Amino acid sequence: LADDSDWRVRETLGRNRRSPAALLDRLASDPDMRVRIAVATNLGTDEATHRRLATDADPAVRSVVARFEYLPLPVLLQLTEDPLPQIRLEVARSLNADAQVLRKLLNDADPQISQTAEQALQRLQSEQ
Repeated sequence: LADDSDWRVRETLGRNRRSPAALLDRLASDPDMRVRIAVATNLGTDEATHRRLATDADPAVRSVVARFEYLPLPVLLQLTEDPLPQIRLEVARSLNADAQVLRKLLNDADPQISQTAEQALQRLQSEQ
């Protein structure tokens, strides 16, 4: 089914939490962005596959990865170095961002990103 010509079949496989990790990793390279996004938001997707998706050529895929609420922190940290400011802003806005991620974004060249990271870090520190 992973080779089915219909992207919707491959997307369904990508969304299925019972799909094996090797299949999800394979689908993370699918030519259709919708399939890759399905893999990015699958709770069964492992960190290595999320790392690959965090470097996807399509900014829409990277944006979904950055906003995924169950994204492993190392991948979120990886996205702090994304070349696109809008992706780094998504990271700064992430409720998953820890102090290490936010501190890294405090020095971002884009003032909106650094301000968002500063506010998030203050919020995080006040909750402790």
